[in-house]
This record gives sequence, C-alpha cells and structure tokens, in this order.
Amino acid sequence: MRFFNIGIKFLLVGYLVRVFGEFGYGQITWVDSIIQYFVLFINFGFNIYASKRIVELSGDKDALNEIVSSIYIIKTGLFIISFVILLLLMFNSKINALSSFFFIYLLTGVGEIFYPIWFFQGMERMRAATIVIFISRILILILTFLFVKDISDINLYLWILVLSGLVLAVLSVYILRTSFQIEFVKVSFNKLKKILNDSKLYFWGRAMNLAFNSITIFVIGYAFTMEDVTIFDISSKLVMVALIPFDMLQQAVFPTITRTLNKKLLKQIIKYTFLLSLVILLIFNIFANELLFLMGGENLREHVTVLKVLSLLIPIVALVFVLGTTTLVAFGFEKEFNYSLIFSTIVYLLLLSGLFVMDALTFWNIIILRVIAEFIILLIRGYYTLKLVF
Repeated sequence: MRFFNIGIKFLLVGYLVRVFGEFGYGQITWVDSIIQYFVLFINFGFNIYASKRIVELSGDKDALNEIVSSIYIIKTGLFIISFVILLLLMFNSKINALSSFFFIYLLTGVGEIFYPIWFFQGMERMRAATIVIFISRILILILTFLFVKDISDINLYLWILVLSGLVLAVLSVYILRTSFQIEFVKVSFNKLKKILNDSKLYFWGRAMNLAFNSITIFVIGYAFTMEDVTIFDISSKLVMVALIPFDMLQQAVFPTITRTLNKKLLKQIIKYTFLLSLVILLIFNIFANELLFLMGGENLREHVTVLKVLSLLIPIVALVFVLGTTTLVAFGFEKEFNYSLIFSTIVYLLLLSGLFVMDALTFWNIIILRVIAEFIILLIRGYYTLKLVF
C-alpha cells in the first residue's frame, strides 16, 4: 500500500510539475502545507490512539462499534470546525489570494474522516486498506492524465482530489459494514469527551512532527518563492520514498510488538533498520541527478545539492520511526513519544525564530535546520529507549 501510494504521488508530481510549471506546482504545495494542519486536526491523533485501542478491543464487537462510531462523530465535528477556522484565515491577503484552492482542498477532508487506516492496522487486515487506497489513487491518476492539461486546470485537479476522497469514504464505510460487520451506534457525550481527551497527546505530538515539513514549506513560500517551494517539496518527497520500507516495517510490526513486548526482536529491527538505511543513503546519492530529472526535468538537476543535504534524513528518520511507534508507544510510553516531538519542535521553532531575528533566514539555513530538527528527535527518543525500554 505504501509503495503504491507513494508511487502514484510521484507519477503525479512528475506530470504536474511539467503541466503547471514550478510556480503553479509550488502554489499547490504551499496550500497543501497549510491544509495538512486541518487534516491533522480532523484526525486528532486517532491513527495511533485508535489503532492501539483496536488491538486491545479486537474481540469485543460492541466495543469496536462504539470506538468506530465515536471517532467518526468526532472527526465530522472537527471537519466542520476546520471550515470556520479557514474562513478566519481569509483575513490574510496571501492566503485570501488563493482562497478557492484552500476551500476546495479542504473538502478532501471527507476522505480523512471515513478512511479508517487505524481500524485496519489494529485488526491486522491491511489488505482491505490497500484495496481502498488502490482504487482511489488510480482514479486520481487516470482523471488527472485525461483532463488536467495546463495551469488553468489547477482547480479541476483539486476537484479530482475531492472526488477521490469521496470514493475513499464510501468504500471504507462499505468494507467496515460488510467485511467487519461494524454497526454505527449512539455514543454519549461523556464518552466522546473521554476519547478526545485520551487522544490529545497523540494529536499534539503529531502536530509538532508535522511542523518540520509543513512549517518549512510555509516559511519558504511566504519568505521566498513558489519555485523554491517546488524544489524543497520534490526533494522531500524523494527522501520519503527512500523511507517507505521503514514506514512499512514500523506499521507492520507495531501490533506484534504491542502484544508480545519482544525486546530481542526489537533490537534486531533497530540494528537492521540502521544498516539498511545507510545502504539506501549511498544508493540515493549515486542516483540523485537522475531522480531529479525524472521528477521535474532538466531544470531541477541544478538543485541536486538540496536533495543530497536532505538525504541525510534517511538514516535519521528511519531510526526515528522504529524508536517511536514501534518502541515507545508499543511499550506503553506514549507520553515520552509525544515529548520527543514537542521538545524537538520547540527547539526547531526557537532556532527558526532566531534566524528571523538575526536576519539570517535564508533558503539554505532552513534546509539545514530541517535536518537538525529531525536529529534532535532521534537523540530524545534514543535517550528514552535506553532509559525505559532496554
């Protein structure tokens, strides 16, 4: 699912950069960097909290009905609140100038409400999740190639994303009802409040983690150019592809580690994650020029240094993955997991503010700060892992 999902995104990026140009693609990416915070708000940390709860409640049909219904109700409410917040943001002239992009893009949140990746992961039934993603992503790909031809079609492309989100929602609910016999039930306000309260640490932790990429893109787009946004985004996406195996690994073994608390297995995972990440880093740098050419054509090759600097994130983030959900959360140290995100983000924001105050806010300083921020997370999680798990 992860390989396919990212693969489709790369086909789209390569096409959209050529169709919209670096400026048009940069506009979409900048809007997305802000919308991702609304997506985060709608999900409210449920992808981790609910997945863990589903593992614990997998044998209790009534409890499963209640937790699924609760999360759907809460997400719908948060989706409505998101529109109100976006309306208030329209007072900013730069955001208002792209208002149609923002409101259409936010409608893709319907898919976020009803796509229960947390349920499929907790039940260890990822085949269902893969089928739903496959259909929705193929739909985006086909419709984009057929109807999106130049920069005037940006709104049309965003509506295609909305349609894909609706398909994602409908298929997800259908699978829950037919394959898992999930029934939607009434939930008391106190129950909803408790679930919201229990998941808030995951929400804040994820919000802090999202800050590194989304705030970086926002600052680049606000302080520099949309072309710079394109260069950073494409380089970041290439790095994320290199990290797919580690993301897949941590999602796949999370339920097993949660149930067994097998430290021997965990040590092996950490060891081989580090070794494999170094190999991928080497391969990545050898073919950096070719990767940029595939993504955006000859013009992007001159920015290969940006990609090579960001590639340092591969071994760092690979270990951050395995020391996060697979280690700290699986062993019950959720607070420490979130503290690692909160502390590192605070340092990141302080350093970013320092660059602004000292008039040293340059494109390259932001790139380097992005790598430093992730390394700080690694140090904190490494400390907690050695202290609490081993």
